[in-house]
Amino acid sequence: MQATSNVISAGPQIFAMLVGLIVWGGMIIGWIFFLVAAWRAMKAHESVAESLRKIADRDR
Repeated sequence: MQATSNVISAGPQIFAMLVGLIVWGGMIIGWIFFLVAAWRAMKAHESVAESLRKIADRDR
């Protein structure tokens, strides 16, 4: 009977650990999403800058 009560008393600790892992996983996924979005914005900016450069050179 002692083993069962130890498992039951560990329940909140296991739940807290799982919540912590979910939070850390969400933070990692959030950072990856942010980095991908920043990289795509940088590539879009480079594309717009190149297009403007071509337009400016064509007008000369």
